[in-house]
Amino acid sequence: MSEPVSVEGARKWWLARNGLAGAAPTLEAAARSAGWLHAIGGVDAYVSLRARFKDAPKADFDKLLETHRVVIGARGCTMMVPEDEAGVATRLGSMFREKGRQRDMEKVGVTPAERRKLGEAVLEILQSGACSTTGMRKGLPDGLARSLGDAGKKIGISSTLPLALRDLELEGHICRQPVDSRLDVERYAWRLDASPPELPSEQEAIEALLRITLAHGAPMTVNDLAAFSGVGKRLLKGALDAMGAESVEVDGFKHPAFSLKGQADGLLEASPPAGVHFLPIRDPYLDVRESLACLVHPKFHGLTLDLGPRGGKPLGQTARIFFRTLLVDGRIVGLWEFDEETQSVAWGLFESLPAKRKEQVGKEADALGKWMAETLGHAKVYPADSPRYRAQRVEAVQKLDT
Repeated sequence: MSEPVSVEGARKWWLARNGLAGAAPTLEAAARSAGWLHAIGGVDAYVSLRARFKDAPKADFDKLLETHRVVIGARGCTMMVPEDEAGVATRLGSMFREKGRQRDMEKVGVTPAERRKLGEAVLEILQSGACSTTGMRKGLPDGLARSLGDAGKKIGISSTLPLALRDLELEGHICRQPVDSRLDVERYAWRLDASPPELPSEQEAIEALLRITLAHGAPMTVNDLAAFSGVGKRLLKGALDAMGAESVEVDGFKHPAFSLKGQADGLLEASPPAGVHFLPIRDPYLDVRESLACLVHPKFHGLTLDLGPRGGKPLGQTARIFFRTLLVDGRIVGLWEFDEETQSVAWGLFESLPAKRKEQVGKEADALGKWMAETLGHAKVYPADSPRYRAQRVEAVQKLDT
């Protein structure tokens, strides 16, 4: 493709291909167009889905796990992915985990033999049916699953049981089912996997990842792909060459970008972006970028938002901010949070908008607030997201203009 693409043109494509153009006929179709959704025990996956399909009843959200799985996926994160992409996601999760696993195991004094012995005991328990982690602890022989103490806390693992469960899951022996099919809790029933996904080779997984991710997010740089997947840049470059991916010049990008073969022509034909979108902290539209710079007007690249106790970097230099973002026509123009005290959405702008567009934002915020109050009842990002910190985020948003 010889003709360069503007950042505005790229955003048109991203909106359409990422399911934010409102064209999905069903919630399931919206979930597939979104890509892999982080499912870390908070409301973000639900907010991502609603941004793409607003009229689905709660029962439809619960049914998504009939066609999707919660697995350890890209960068070792817990994600909800389509059933037919679960093998790719699981292989990538295994690849990422292997990088530091041996080092971590040495720190806490856990040997492969200990993990295998515990895994065999877990499989024996699951022969009788699905079981929670609590139920497994009660059913295991005394001392087989042990606490890892302070050393374990430093690497985020409290005992040897989660290690055994992850081994078994990444090897395809067991799978997890969120309790009551809810994605906003981090409680699972574990069961033997009656139909485990086929695990591709590492090379096959990388090439499949590129096909999946570029379908939603092209044009993407190698840095974008590495930031999302955790795969090394050298491996990604080799896979792009092997697939015959096409180079795309994007105005303002420091590095070459890529698209699938034959995909680039659609970049110049994408319809103009339109609409207001309230996105969660972790959303595929944001997650596949090395930096938010391409999603923010250049005059705000130097803006450092008030992020309370966590501090922050200028918007043009960071990949993520710990706030929910407000998009207008594909560009981040402000922030929002759900105020649990008033059961409504608080929002604020750092980029000024015309009066009619601000009115549209206000109406969308009211509708979202009502939906969150009636459907979810909370706004946790993850289970340990405290009321105090959630209130601090609301306060920081309210400091912006409206």
